[in-house]
Amino acid sequence: MINIFSKNLFIPILNLLANISIILPFAIYFEIYSQNGKGYYYLIPLLLIYCLRGSGVFLGPILKKTNQQLLILSIVFEILGYIISCFYITSPMFLVLGGIFLGIASSWGWPYFLSIRELPYFKIKKNDWIKSGLLLVIILLTFWISYNTKIYCFIFILLSFLYLSVLIPLSHTLNTNKNLISVTVSTSTKLFTQLFLFLLLLSLLFIERYARAIYIESSVIVALLLVSIIIFLVLRHLYKEKINTPYMIPASVRGFIMSFVLFYTPFYSLSYLGQKQIFLIYCLYLLGFEIGSIFFKIIGSYLYYICIFGLLLTLNSFSFLIGIFICSVFLGLQNNRINTIYGKIYMQDSNIFIKKYQFSSIGSFFFQFTYMLMIGFLSIYNNQEILNFFVPANGTKSLKTQENIVHFILIGISLICILKARKEDHKYD
Repeated sequence: MINIFSKNLFIPILNLLANISIILPFAIYFEIYSQNGKGYYYLIPLLLIYCLRGSGVFLGPILKKTNQQLLILSIVFEILGYIISCFYITSPMFLVLGGIFLGIASSWGWPYFLSIRELPYFKIKKNDWIKSGLLLVIILLTFWISYNTKIYCFIFILLSFLYLSVLIPLSHTLNTNKNLISVTVSTSTKLFTQLFLFLLLLSLLFIERYARAIYIESSVIVALLLVSIIIFLVLRHLYKEKINTPYMIPASVRGFIMSFVLFYTPFYSLSYLGQKQIFLIYCLYLLGFEIGSIFFKIIGSYLYYICIFGLLLTLNSFSFLIGIFICSVFLGLQNNRINTIYGKIYMQDSNIFIKKYQFSSIGSFFFQFTYMLMIGFLSIYNNQEILNFFVPANGTKSLKTQENIVHFILIGISLICILKARKEDHKYD
């Protein structure tokens, strides 16, 4: 029975879940946050799941497990995370606990899936993509129902069931197919640095939690800035240690732009798009990403020009959503570009896709803490609460002006990063 199920449904379900695991948990948590009047109770789970999603890829080696074992563990974490999150109606604390599991799992699912997708048994056929597409429609429909009814247990239950349905077939397949390559994730003294980075991320989240609950004083903001600077130095250290890995800078820039689209723009656009329109950003991301993947061979050579055009369009509120869509197309193009280059050296280094997401996480954190530094300095200068930037209900005309200044600066930094990545990319033509 397991073999029949695995051939017909197991691969397309696993393929879809791996593809959406990076964005879907954060999207669900963001909608829960945006629909609740006292949003700051739901902000910590949201930031927690985002930071763990980025840092979790550095935590995998600490467990000293194979890539296949970590993929299984990520599915178990997904199941636990969604089941626990079902109880969020009774207390937001269940979102915190569920967010821990989902954040780590979302950082492991896709990269460790890539480590086995190149193997003969896991080749994805055209029919598998069709089945994945049909299942995606069901998931999006359930998400839409949950969004409109404000009962997110529907989507939590569906996702926990889907992950449970692939757990046994995947475990069975990995245990019975002896031809599968099982490589232990490399370990070194860098693990202490990675653990230190993880603890710093959590400390930053706790500072943000208290910053929202009470009025921010300069001393708290200074502590926030110091933590951000320390994390930046740790990330820089990790970045230098991996300097010999090919295509490192473009992969890091990919994480920077992805954070711009998925972390920053939902908060920035709340003030003029409203809560009901935020769902569009995630739909545009998924659509743009897939279009970029499909048309890579046609427009792949223009990927950096496409990103520059998209970033510039976000400067105007009328073309903001179009800009987000075009940036998402770039992410799909860039993802294919990286996979093409790394796929050629997969047999020499089976952990290359793990490194890809480590670079992406470095870029993501660089964006996040650049943003936190800017709004931290603005909060000190204007003597205001730093997390007003995350809560549109607290917005004023002055705050909107500050948000626009930050937006222009972030676009400028993004353009510099894109030009740097384009220069590096020419080495691999």
